[in-house]
Amino acid sequence: MALEAGDAVAKIGTNIDRPVIDLYRPHIVSGDCLIVTGYQDFLSSLSILMKELPDLKNPVNKSNDCIRIAFGIDTQNAKRFGRAKPVSEEMKLYWLERSGLQVEEERDLLAVLAKSAIQRGNIDLRVFDPELGRANLGISSDRRMHSKIVCSPVGAVAGSANFSRSGLFQNIKYADGLETGTHALQPERQKAAEQIWESSVDWNAAALEILDKLIKPVTAEDAVARMICEQKGFKPWLTGDRKDITSHTLYGYQQDLTYEACSIVYDHGLAFVEAPTGSGKTEIGCHLAEALSETFSRVIPKSPVHGVARKNAAVIAPPKVIPSWKKYSTNSLAAVANSMLAKQHLRGAGDDRKSGLRLDQYGVLIIDESHTVTPGFEQASQMAAAIELAPPSWNVCLSATLLGNRDVDWLAHMQEKRASIYTTPAFIQEMGELFEREMNGLSCLNGQGESTPEFSETGSALSRQARAELSKLLSPFLTRRQRRCIGESKDRTRHSYPKLANHGRARKLKTTKTEQAQLDEIVSLCKDLAPGARVTAVEKSRFGQANTQQSTQDQLYIRNLQNILRVSSAQAHWEMAQGAIGKWLRDFERKTGARNQDDGILQADMFSMLGIDAVPSSPKCDALQKKLSLRPLSELDEKRYKACLKIQESKDRVVFLAERIDTLEIYAEALSQRGHHMNFVVGIPARDKERAVESVFDERPASFVRIKDGKSVESFFRPGGSNSPSGPSSVFLTYKMAEGINLQSADTLVLLGATSNLKELIQGLGRIDRIDSAFGTVNYHLVDIPVGQFASDEKIAQRIGNYRTLAGEDLIDAVLEEEPEDAEVILDSTIEYLGSQRSLRSGNLHDVLSRTKLSVALDRIRLLEKADIRGTWGAELALLSSSERFTALHLKGVDKPGSFFPPRLVLLRDTDAGLALDRDQVSCATSIETAFERTRRLGAEKSHMSLADLTEALEAISGQVGALTEWDLRPARVESLMMACAQFMSRSSRQDLDDQDMFGHLSLQAVEMVCEAWSRLLDPFWEQAKHEVRASFAYEGLPKGYIALEAILEMLGNDENSSTMIFEKMSKVINSAEQLSRNHVPEIGARVSVVLFSKGSGQL
Repeated sequence: MALEAGDAVAKIGTNIDRPVIDLYRPHIVSGDCLIVTGYQDFLSSLSILMKELPDLKNPVNKSNDCIRIAFGIDTQNAKRFGRAKPVSEEMKLYWLERSGLQVEEERDLLAVLAKSAIQRGNIDLRVFDPELGRANLGISSDRRMHSKIVCSPVGAVAGSANFSRSGLFQNIKYADGLETGTHALQPERQKAAEQIWESSVDWNAAALEILDKLIKPVTAEDAVARMICEQKGFKPWLTGDRKDITSHTLYGYQQDLTYEACSIVYDHGLAFVEAPTGSGKTEIGCHLAEALSETFSRVIPKSPVHGVARKNAAVIAPPKVIPSWKKYSTNSLAAVANSMLAKQHLRGAGDDRKSGLRLDQYGVLIIDESHTVTPGFEQASQMAAAIELAPPSWNVCLSATLLGNRDVDWLAHMQEKRASIYTTPAFIQEMGELFEREMNGLSCLNGQGESTPEFSETGSALSRQARAELSKLLSPFLTRRQRRCIGESKDRTRHSYPKLANHGRARKLKTTKTEQAQLDEIVSLCKDLAPGARVTAVEKSRFGQANTQQSTQDQLYIRNLQNILRVSSAQAHWEMAQGAIGKWLRDFERKTGARNQDDGILQADMFSMLGIDAVPSSPKCDALQKKLSLRPLSELDEKRYKACLKIQESKDRVVFLAERIDTLEIYAEALSQRGHHMNFVVGIPARDKERAVESVFDERPASFVRIKDGKSVESFFRPGGSNSPSGPSSVFLTYKMAEGINLQSADTLVLLGATSNLKELIQGLGRIDRIDSAFGTVNYHLVDIPVGQFASDEKIAQRIGNYRTLAGEDLIDAVLEEEPEDAEVILDSTIEYLGSQRSLRSGNLHDVLSRTKLSVALDRIRLLEKADIRGTWGAELALLSSSERFTALHLKGVDKPGSFFPPRLVLLRDTDAGLALDRDQVSCATSIETAFERTRRLGAEKSHMSLADLTEALEAISGQVGALTEWDLRPARVESLMMACAQFMSRSSRQDLDDQDMFGHLSLQAVEMVCEAWSRLLDPFWEQAKHEVRASFAYEGLPKGYIALEAILEMLGNDENSSTMIFEKMSKVINSAEQLSRNHVPEIGARVSVVLFSKGSGQL
């Protein structure tokens, strides 16, 4: 007999004091449960089932239990309907619009564990179809299903609670449950649920596809491969295929340098880009201008308190290369000759009402050949001062020789003057500790202690230890490629360098015993010359340590004389007879002789009493001049000329380089008289100055042709040029003049002596060694005779060592121990450095990624590089082995209207103090690399995760991802600025808030707005700090520490009027930032595409 209504007492759930889940649980565990829920939050539904029925996770579970769920259409996904697609397809597309770990709650990630249960049929999913509803239930129009019923053999529950986390646990609901046989409504509920089920369509395949798109367990190798490809694949920085920038596409290495520089500038505000001569740095710079201008405009909102909105890029370059830049200039790029910075008035920081060259309108500053404008510690040229005092901007320094002839601390000083406000607190602390240690060493050297700096070396103001540490600190800012990275080939269709043949010094230039004896006598005579006044050269490091070299005036002139003698005996003789060197050496000898006379009557007085002018006496110089005129030395010149003629005989175009224009003119005239080449000398001789060539060749008219303007060299030299001769030709340039002039029309370069200026030597070698050379092989020849030994020869070895240290190489002797004075050895060492293997540095993000990439199977990398990874791809989850427990997240880049986020790495660690976040990109990449290497050593890089590992990882991730905010994804360049801003604003408003308290809730774009305004308002005080550093060096002889924001903030605090004004302006900026963040919806979960989980203790 049926029971009457009221005979049974219903069980009730409200989520107030009685959780609804308690009513649902008996039915869920019954083995045959049907769930009808109007709210289609299937991730939440599946995650609840995984919690309540843990056995369903097991892929080998053979249970016949079945949970059926029929979903309705809620207000979230209803907007998709009314289209032609079937309802199951529309529902799938709604979920596929989400990507990565974009879930309502992080615990919903556990839904992934339901995949095997769905595949086995233990979980069966359907979606209510209005058309079936019309056929089965007789309803009209597209009416939604919004019922909430759970039934099983145990009974039935109905009410307002959807089968979701919010319905069963959080929101206030009402549901009551009736056991089987206790009430007449119980079978009615069962019947209604079954009718809805029959009016629903299968949705299992779509659900499985969506779960794959949410998060997918993969091998460690595949996850790391995807992470690397997406870290290196942000499309706004992949401009290489755009022909609208330079009319042609970039080579692979050019694209790599462009991409890495964009990434570095975005994170740090400054990038140093070093690429070998002839590799196309102008094209790289043009693409950087385009990509970074776009990035700046998308990332940095306009400051609400500044009238000038910054945009686009300015390139500062030497005048001779400006035409190349203007050739490719776009609306995003303005080319400014660095000489203009010396000629025009520069408007200072904050001088909005004054006229002058404005650099504050540009968001990006690209400094070509940056080694030419590196500011000094004590003083700087007007060009260098203009660069260092330019307003805060994103900066790129381009050069083949970033150090020039300086040490690493000069490059660090450029970073300090252009980007110290962008450095992180950790960087400032490391730099501060280095300053303290080095300056303490200075105090010890000055007698205030007993110790000296470790690894100090002769001939350098900077200790080896300091150089290595500075190179490590600069590593994150430096992207570089070497000649070997680009490759070399005789096949000129391969877009590489030509093969390089270094012929060195010809054997026929070896001296005879007679010639060598004469040279030895000349060197001996030089040592006996009068010393002249004492000269002291002091080179200081940024830390104030000094390398002092003392010499006498004669040594300077003797060094120059012997250097000339290496390449031309005739020129050396002329210098002693008529040139400045002979004049000064004789003057020193005469003065010394006069001082050494007895106090009695001098020889000059005796002549005077006789009315005869005394003949000044300089017997040693006379003897030296006579030695230089002897036949054996003239024969050496003939040997040199013949060596050059032999080279010209076999080549149609030859380039000659020397340190002095006199040398070039003598060789050009000698070869013109003896050979068949048309010889061009580049440069205009000084007016009213005697020329060595005229004396050497008896005042005869010159047989060579002079090119006055270096810019027009190729028109004379290039076959088919407007001024080119019909026959073979050679061009003669000084090393200094050759820089920036491309001479790829020639395949042969002759060095008339190797300069001790490493920068000029490297630049000189690069005149013909270019990727656009038509020749399969380029040839280097050295024409000189070893004479004497100079400190400058040894210094070039030290400079090569500096370059190697900056490159991350282990320091080795750049010049062989035997015969270090020989120019041939110096040339060999320089070419060896240029052709050396690129070191992948541990302190550089992209080097670490490249090193990790080498450990991944090439086929996996190539597969992902070819794939077009779209936003509907979900996150991939893999297990790594590491000694520490962590979750590493790779967030893919986003580029769409209103959203511009470059790729990012984040490392999450559970600690006793809570969740610890590591945002440093190098640190994150290094942890992943180390863990992946350990995984490979265990042979587990191709293994899939076990169910237990997957469950543990998902449970850990679900508790971590939700804690992330956009504040946690801010670039490194804003860290110190935001800390300083919070400190200033809190102090001025008498609050006690740190940067996260004040700004942690803002959107990333709002954070950038605050930093943009704050940095520009701080600029006058940053400029003041820069002046103080220089003044301290110049006038006090003492170094100041690295320019940190703390010192700048102190200067601002001492200016009460400015502090008040800036506080008012920043209050307005922060208010605008709050408004900008008000309706912002973060996209953090949607960006997570790779999750790497380590259980710690080296386990897998």
